[in-house]
Amino acid sequence: MAHVAFVDSGPTALRAFEVAQRLGHRVTFFQPEDVSYLRMHGVSTTAVNTALCRVDEVIPIACLAEDLTAGATALHQRIPIDAIVTTAEVAAIPVAKTAETLNLPTASSNALSLAVDKHKCRERLRSAGVTSPGFARVSTYENAVDALKDIGLPAIIKPTRGVCKEGAFVLTRNDDLADFFDGQSTRAEILDSGLMTFLSEDYIVETYIQGKLCSAEFIVVDGVVRPIIISGRQRALHNPLIEVTVEMPSGLRVEQSDSVWAYVAQVVSALGIDFGLYHVEFIMTVHGPVLVEVNSRIMGGMGPVLYEALTGMNLFETLIRLHLGENVPVPKPKIAKAGLVIAFGPVETGIVPEDLESKLERIKRVYDPFWLSFKLRPGQRFTASAGNFGIIGTAGVAHDSVAAVHEVGCRLIEDVSTALGAELAQPEPYDLVAEL
Repeated sequence: MAHVAFVDSGPTALRAFEVAQRLGHRVTFFQPEDVSYLRMHGVSTTAVNTALCRVDEVIPIACLAEDLTAGATALHQRIPIDAIVTTAEVAAIPVAKTAETLNLPTASSNALSLAVDKHKCRERLRSAGVTSPGFARVSTYENAVDALKDIGLPAIIKPTRGVCKEGAFVLTRNDDLADFFDGQSTRAEILDSGLMTFLSEDYIVETYIQGKLCSAEFIVVDGVVRPIIISGRQRALHNPLIEVTVEMPSGLRVEQSDSVWAYVAQVVSALGIDFGLYHVEFIMTVHGPVLVEVNSRIMGGMGPVLYEALTGMNLFETLIRLHLGENVPVPKPKIAKAGLVIAFGPVETGIVPEDLESKLERIKRVYDPFWLSFKLRPGQRFTASAGNFGIIGTAGVAHDSVAAVHEVGCRLIEDVSTALGAELAQPEPYDLVAEL
């Protein structure tokens, strides 16, 4: 029996505790009190406590960045740790530093720090000759104005270190910069306090790349990339920073997929990443893939659940076994159907109707989803979603092809919107893939 320590978690990744227990391992959970992905997502105490029933020991950590290594070292002296992992972006660097201290399998914390800092990452890619958009680091409105003169419109501005696209803003006119900086104080008032300490206080302005948003999920062992899957990600019609659906597989042609894996290998090599399981987002353009960001973790949201439903392969098990030093093969699964994760993001403010659950039951009978769930109760108020943290529910469906499942997803969103009595974000047209 091995001893696996988890640090923080995303909502779906709470399932990893059960996986580790099924594999026969002892499980410890380090629960940060300052910066917590679970709290940022508003995961209920009941849901967390239910998941923690699968854990042998829970250890609170007052300050994730400062206290994790000391806490893990004390535990390691008492009960030796065989692997320390996280599924939460906010914990990735502290976990890597702790693993280095304990001499456990990990990617270099320096390489991960380079990868997740958007400005440093862009600089490294540029110096290595890897395709990347035009960019500039800025800290003030005046800096940004000067940068935009060189970069041009459209552009995007975002924190150099962020999470879930919080603080990002698409610039389509020069006046948008003033709106962005004027809104910083307001965002600070409404965002989770832990998230605010995590977001950097400087920004990067980048060329807004036209194309299809995708993500690559892969393992790295000894610097060699082992592909898992490429997913397509459809953005909202009303706001390109909000992701509405994730489809598996991506719908890219074979030659496009090959170019993605070649590009990912270039990125990984340039950044010096030699170990781990990663989720990297990129834009597929007519000229090939262009990096959006490197996430130093497994894919988030309900992605792992959909992947297992389609392939029978559990990525949390893959993550655990990888960090235990096992030889983890990554076979190419045969996916008989295409799958879609739908994120329900309100476009307007509203109140959950009392009869929503009965309406959802009728919708389930029509669509036969893998799941269809809301995290809000009848009578609760919801506000317009500005990003991933504003999602109020999710669904997973399958059909014969990516195009077909996208159509099903759009109809499902419309029906759930009617049941909710409020407009939900609709995804951009799927036929963008065919245009590339």
